[in-house]
Amino acid sequence: MGLHAEILALCDTLGILYKDAAHRLYMTEWEKLKMDERSQKTFMNVRRRAGQALIAFRTKLGQLGSQEGSLGADASANPMS
Repeated sequence: MGLHAEILALCDTLGILYKDAAHRLYMTEWEKLKMDERSQKTFMNVRRRAGQALIAFRTKLGQLGSQEGSLGADASANPMS
């Protein structure tokens, strides 16, 4: 009933036939769905890339931590340096 009311409102507002108003409403809803799908794909890509960046950062941070640990062990073994 809600769609019927929207179609009738379009008919009155634009002065077009019922079938043209129904088609216009259908195409508008179709475009909204396509935009929603594109947005979802975009945010999934952003989420995936952010996850990959965090993993890479965590890996590099772990490598730095292990290098500092080995440097600390070398420095304590040789007190003269």
